[in-house]
Amino acid sequence: MDALPKTVLNYEDYDALCGGDDGLDVVNVILEKFSSLTKNRKNPQLFMEVDSSHPMLLMNREKINGENDSSVMMIHKDFSGTDRFISLSQR
Repeated sequence: MDALPKTVLNYEDYDALCGGDDGLDVVNVILEKFSSLTKNRKNPQLFMEVDSSHPMLLMNREKINGENDSSVMMIHKDFSGTDRFISLSQR
C-alpha cells in the first residue's frame, strides 16, 4: 500500500486495494456470498474482473466454495491477452 501513488490511494476503495496477504480478501467474500446466495438456484454463474495474479491463485485451490464444492472456474483474458476475468459455474 505504501508504494501506491496518491492518484490511486485517493480515489480507489481501500478494501479493494488492500486485499490481504494474497490480495484475495474481497474476492473470497464475493465467492462465499455467491455460494450461499445461489444455493437454491439452478446452474448459477458468476463473472468478475480480478487482478491478473488472482486467476492462477484461485485455480490452484482445491476447492473454491468450501467442503461440498462442485464449481467449475474458467479464466478469461482481457484485450491485451492478460488473465483478467474469472467465471464460476456451479453444477
